[in-house]
Amino acid sequence: MVEMSLEQRWDYFMERSIDFDPAMFRDVKMRNAASSIMSKVAFLRADTFWRPSTVGQSKRYGLSFYLKNQRPMIYLNILKHEGDEQELFDTILHEALHCSALYLGRHDELPNDDRTTSYLLEELCVSSGLCKIYPMLKIPAMRDASRRQKVTRDKMHGSLMQHVPETICGEWFEKGNEAADWLFTVINSEIRT
Repeated sequence: MVEMSLEQRWDYFMERSIDFDPAMFRDVKMRNAASSIMSKVAFLRADTFWRPSTVGQSKRYGLSFYLKNQRPMIYLNILKHEGDEQELFDTILHEALHCSALYLGRHDELPNDDRTTSYLLEELCVSSGLCKIYPMLKIPAMRDASRRQKVTRDKMHGSLMQHVPETICGEWFEKGNEAADWLFTVINSEIRT
């Protein structure tokens, strides 16, 4: 994708996507959580521009971003998930934890250069948050994702430890726990059946 300002990216994704429909989840807990995220955390948008023949060109399953004084947006590359509800739900939680940066004051703007330490620390935060929130949500279908996430988090932590002090990594682990607690509260503040 061509380099764009944050405002241009916002417009691009808003114009080329539609509102996500949480009703696509068969699991009621996933559906309710996605609905709560959609109503209280961020716009949830689904792609309309990828085609089955071109979806492989994108390495992303989703992304999140926000403009100053705007509600965050979570964009979902639906085709990339190939109908896998657990993977799609995992992406929604992952991106919602990124959005918590706005609400909890971690960043004014999410880091987007994956070669920077700030980006990697934000990913460690989100990974740590996922490890905490999965058991809190008690969704049996997400147990495998929870186990995989712990491995991912531990590898990321090991990699970061090569050039970031343990105290800094520990702070970002804790920020992930804080983000998970915040998101869990948001999800459970609006119970639907």
